[in-house]
Amino acid sequence: MSNDKARQKNASEKYNIDFSHILEEGGNAKIYDATEKATGKSYVLKYLSNCSLEKKQRFIDEIKVLQELNERKIEGVVKIIDFSEEHLWYVMPKLQPAFPYISQQKSLDVIVDLFISLVNTLISIHHSGFAHRDIKPDNIYIDNGKMILGDFGLVEFPDDEKQHNLTQTDKALGAIFTIAPEMKRNPVLADGKKADVYSLAKTLWMFLASDTKGFEGSYNFFDESHSLRIVGKYTKDHLVEIEELFLAATNNVPDLRPDMDEFLQYLQLWKNISSDEYLSQISNWNFITKLLFGKFLPQTALFNKLSDIKQILKIISKSKALNHMLFANGGGADLIDVEVAKEKDCLYLHTDTHEIFAVSPKQLYFYSFSDVRWNFFLLELNVLTFAVEDDKKQNIEIVVEDTPGHYVSAKDAMYGIYDYETGKKLPEGYKIVNRCIREKLLFVMKTGPYNSISATYDGRHGDCSSEEFFHYVNNLLTDISAKIKQGIKEFEILSSISKQGNPFKKDNVNLIPSSTSHKRKLPSPIKFIKKEYSEWNFYNDLIKCENKDAIMRFYFALKYNRNLVDLSQIYKSLGKNYLTNTTSEYDLFVMKDGKITKCKNNKSDVFKSAAYFLTERNEAIRTKNILNRKLFDLCSNYEMYDISENVRFEIICLRYLPPTHLFTKKELHDIMKNADDRVSNRIVVDESGHVLIIGGGENYSLYPVANEMYNQRNNYVGKYSPLNHLDNEYKSLLNAWLHHLREEKNIFCNDFYYQKLNIEKTIKQIEKYY
Repeated sequence: MSNDKARQKNASEKYNIDFSHILEEGGNAKIYDATEKATGKSYVLKYLSNCSLEKKQRFIDEIKVLQELNERKIEGVVKIIDFSEEHLWYVMPKLQPAFPYISQQKSLDVIVDLFISLVNTLISIHHSGFAHRDIKPDNIYIDNGKMILGDFGLVEFPDDEKQHNLTQTDKALGAIFTIAPEMKRNPVLADGKKADVYSLAKTLWMFLASDTKGFEGSYNFFDESHSLRIVGKYTKDHLVEIEELFLAATNNVPDLRPDMDEFLQYLQLWKNISSDEYLSQISNWNFITKLLFGKFLPQTALFNKLSDIKQILKIISKSKALNHMLFANGGGADLIDVEVAKEKDCLYLHTDTHEIFAVSPKQLYFYSFSDVRWNFFLLELNVLTFAVEDDKKQNIEIVVEDTPGHYVSAKDAMYGIYDYETGKKLPEGYKIVNRCIREKLLFVMKTGPYNSISATYDGRHGDCSSEEFFHYVNNLLTDISAKIKQGIKEFEILSSISKQGNPFKKDNVNLIPSSTSHKRKLPSPIKFIKKEYSEWNFYNDLIKCENKDAIMRFYFALKYNRNLVDLSQIYKSLGKNYLTNTTSEYDLFVMKDGKITKCKNNKSDVFKSAAYFLTERNEAIRTKNILNRKLFDLCSNYEMYDISENVRFEIICLRYLPPTHLFTKKELHDIMKNADDRVSNRIVVDESGHVLIIGGGENYSLYPVANEMYNQRNNYVGKYSPLNHLDNEYKSLLNAWLHHLREEKNIFCNDFYYQKLNIEKTIKQIEKYY
């Protein structure tokens, strides 16, 4: 046998090799960079470092197998460029390891496509009579977007080609994390091809889970340590056929595993089904029912053991096709996880809306139909007692779990505190929990026909017994099937059902009138008003106060809806000074003498001298309400709907003096911080130029500038708000204020683009109007 120096010298005759720099090192061989002297091409050299008799023979066998497989032109096998059986080395292309390449970026379908190419390689190897017996991530490479299989040191030869037996009966053969159980017990008698199937399944799981240590034993759909529908980055993908492959391929009985051709069929079936939303959802339903019931699917099934219900819901939560649940109180959400709650006999249901629902399962029903798209699970719950005293009228109680199993009020939880006044902080790890006091949850196929009926979000499944609901769904299926046979399309039928009411409620009549459905019982007041308004007098209803030196005045106009009244002769613009977005509807004004007079515009002599106005905003609002009540009284013999919707007094705002102040960012900060976020708020700018906070329900249209409303308890304003939007609010208000001064009309902040606003330039423009 040649010594190391002689062997290295032999390899160095053709290649430049730095034997002091090892690229990779295994138990038996080392890998070095090798540059061919004649061509300058870069390769790697595999050099046997453990030269025991067994290792030498296996290395020589590896060279021979690679030669044969290369001669057979089997794609996906590492190429052998050069070799020396005497000096125990061979040269191969420099390849990229597959595992880090795939872990960085690849989607599920890309990984499956890569493995399909690898499976085809192994099919060719097996058909040639060989078995690899050492499949693991470290032995798989990437070249030009295809997987390449390397390291054939444990290869099994065809029986008629075996000239020696190197495998010991008492010594495990294979990679520790992918080895088949029979290769641990008795590798001599084991079927190498079935062992390859086992190892390849474990290797595929490693690539999908980004975990090179794999999992112990056979695949288990319910095992939270390795089930791909529970752990990993592909929990939202369709996985059925892949998981069925894992289950079959990791069977402890080799004869019950698929062969490599069947392995390929599983992956190709997954590709066909996963690309079709309809097929994937059918596949998911069949998968879950097969898991629960085996080959024989019952029409109904009942589960009442908490652990069974939890396990079933867990599986449902990991199926994007089936995890949609409808609430009996209306609405729906996707279930994404299930865990045991600290509250006795309860589960936590986690949804895609980042909410946690605490439920006390009573029993879980399953119902099946001839068309599996209609199958459903129905979860009945025990009634819970209220944990806190906030609101006992609700069916869902929102609380904070501050410590495991202990609930407190959630009224101020959005601020991370127990109480708004004291500011005492909630502990780390607290949860906001929706406790389902009275509820019933329905799980249906997400894109199935029942979920396509929008009206079913009314929670009708909660208005009947489980058996009544089953018959209701069964009747729907029967009726729809009959109509489809008549040539009516399913989506048209489902759409028509959506227009029907809840069949389990006696009264489905919509009592709210609409402009299209309202039927008049009395004549319209329009002609009466047009004829009589000039005779009316509101003098005794007017508040006697005015300030001619006020910056803004509030006038009162009688508004007609032009769609119902032909007043084209008197609808004319009142001029640009009106701070409303609609001016052509306002030319009938209340005068100081209490009469309603037509004014051409706000600059007319009649308007200037005689139009009634107030200068206090609250007094103006009060006066408007008084005038509208009087209008209702005058028209009591006419249709009130027309009056409220189409005829009313409105306030018209006019600026008479320039502003006296320009708000600052510091002032804005202070009023936002001092606001009470427990109520709805809105920021406005008054006529003098000060920023104010008003209630969300107040009449913001009477202010020159207003922004959108901040709904209560969203932490947009108030002492606990970080005011992350302060800069944008300041820019928006400045921009709107400039537009108000320039155009002399009221401005809603969201109407203008302000993100690129130059603050200093805008302020200089504003100052011109002072």
